[in-house]
Amino acid sequence: MADYLTATVSASVTEGVAATVAAQPDDPVDFLGRYLLKLVERGETEAKEAAERAELEALYQRKEAAQAEKDEAEAPARSRAEEAAAEDAAMERRLESVEHVDGDTLDALCDLVQARLGVNAVYIVRKEPSEGPDATAGAAGEDGAEEEEEEEGEEGGAASQLRYVGASGSAQALKAKFVVQPAGITFDAWKLPKKEGDEEEEEEEEEEEEEDGEPKPKRQPPPPPVLPVVHVRNVLREPRLRFHDLPRLGEYVAAPLRYASLDHPGCIPPEPEKEEGEEEEAADADADAADEGEDEDGEGGEDGEGADGAAEGEDAAPAPEDEPVPPGVPVSRDLAICFDTLGQDRRVGAADISTAKRWADKLKAALERTEQAAYEAEFRANKAAVAAEAAAVAEVEEGKEEDAAAAAETKAAALEEAGGEAAPEDVQALLGAEERAAVALAGLQRAQSRLEGIAARLVPPGEGAVTALHTALRYTGASEESLGDAGARVKTRPHWPAVAAATASGLVDKLKEWNASEAASAGTAPDSDAVLAALEGVDSDAVKGASVALFLVLEWCRAAAEAVAAAKQKQAREEEEQRAAAEAAAAAAAEGAEGAAEGEGEDGEDDE
Repeated sequence: MADYLTATVSASVTEGVAATVAAQPDDPVDFLGRYLLKLVERGETEAKEAAERAELEALYQRKEAAQAEKDEAEAPARSRAEEAAAEDAAMERRLESVEHVDGDTLDALCDLVQARLGVNAVYIVRKEPSEGPDATAGAAGEDGAEEEEEEEGEEGGAASQLRYVGASGSAQALKAKFVVQPAGITFDAWKLPKKEGDEEEEEEEEEEEEEDGEPKPKRQPPPPPVLPVVHVRNVLREPRLRFHDLPRLGEYVAAPLRYASLDHPGCIPPEPEKEEGEEEEAADADADAADEGEDEDGEGGEDGEGADGAAEGEDAAPAPEDEPVPPGVPVSRDLAICFDTLGQDRRVGAADISTAKRWADKLKAALERTEQAAYEAEFRANKAAVAAEAAAVAEVEEGKEEDAAAAAETKAAALEEAGGEAAPEDVQALLGAEERAAVALAGLQRAQSRLEGIAARLVPPGEGAVTALHTALRYTGASEESLGDAGARVKTRPHWPAVAAATASGLVDKLKEWNASEAASAGTAPDSDAVLAALEGVDSDAVKGASVALFLVLEWCRAAAEAVAAAKQKQAREEEEQRAAAEAAAAAAAEGAEGAAEGEGEDGEDDE
């Protein structure tokens, strides 16, 4: 018992007695009792706090374990999110730094958007004028919706088509397809509904101007309209969609963009008209510059290198970088980033559409930035080309008489060999056409550096000039397909990048080796009637205004077509003459044989 009391209450009683002795209370028994009760309460409190601490520690450990488990489970998703953010940033940098938004960039953008949205396919379409009613419509999804074909334009205008210029990996086959303008759903993305009252306000403004007799100040133009996003929630229920493959349930979205494009022949604004006094000052300045150039040329080295040497090469030195560039003349271009969920059991949400719109805005900014930079470079090159063109014109004019005399001498020698004035008409026509072609080619050789400079330009020199270059290249053996756009519906239509590249690959040297009679005999030359018909609609003055080199190419093509036609007539005549001679020889031989047989018969009768 003593051990029990010692183990259980001895310490508490001893502490209480010591406290009682120290306090010296009037009622020591009551004091000791109350003290022992407080010790019990304190012990219970400490035990409770210890239990709570243990419980909190256990809870904390459980939370740490749960967080660690959650972090481990979320690590792949977090890693994917970080990778996605890095890929997005890389694409943004690419769009902000690329010099030209090409097909590879558009394909990469489609792959990225598909990865972000997790959809069936993503593709970028460009609206452009229709190339004709001869092709079939293409799919709006790799295996999915295809817009019905109809060759009517919007509101009675010219028909348009959609061309797939970019696609994700699973939809690359779409890039060979087209959608010709129907009452199609994607074309709705660029239709802006006219607000009620707009026409009435315009009419009221016109009436006010007529009444007052003075034009009213124009109102501030409204902000650019927001193009509507096309969202088909169930493609199976949309009558304007049909399927390229087996019908599948899904949604279709087209997020449009419209940007101010400077990638067209008319992007450079025309020079402002100068007044009479300004024109005289400019002429005097040009004359002074020419005199200075002659002086510098005379002070050149032993070989006379000076201003003429500077005129050689592709073009003159570009205009200074700090020279102000006027705003270009833009045209509106329409594209759209489209995606579908065909065959997927998922809904398209606002976040998906927002992602497509965000990348459409970034693509628009990239297109406008790159085309602005290209326009500025083209403008400076165009300014520099003025001096190069003047030098080319001067050189061609200077050697014109010499070239004409040399061609006339060659023609006279050939005509004399063919019988002079008694030569057949087709021979005379052939020699006359060859003479004109030789004069044009000689001038073109003098302006060859100018032609090479034009071929290095991004913007085409004009439809007529491109037609002339395309025709000349066809005479050198280039196929229409090689000079066209491989991704277009009509692949034989002249495509400036292909024409420019072929021109830069030694067009003049190939023309020097070309021979009309050989081409006519081999059948490698284009049809002369078709060539002359195509060139008949070309404005010679406009081509000459673009460059004397291009005008000489046009003149050579016309002469070449006439030469081939004359060569074919000459060959046909010679073949006819040969056939007639062969028939005459055969008839003479037959007549001789018959006469010989009759003679032998008469000799036999005499012998009898």
